[in-house]
Amino acid sequence: MLRYADAPSTVEIETLTAEQEVTEPADVELYEQFLAEQQGLAEHGPALLALLDRIRDDLRQLTSNGS
Repeated sequence: MLRYADAPSTVEIETLTAEQEVTEPADVELYEQFLAEQQGLAEHGPALLALLDRIRDDLRQLTSNGS
């Protein structure tokens, strides 16, 4: 999300094969809402570290069972 004082807000979307720029205010607002929701769902601090530890442990268990 790009914001400049002298230009409209812009959302830049990058994929493996292309880049798209969204400048339509209604579309930019949808992206702002989506990103705010995702930020609210994200884990932070000790909760994030605990989640990453569980993922690591699960991956180790999967790879040791598959050997």
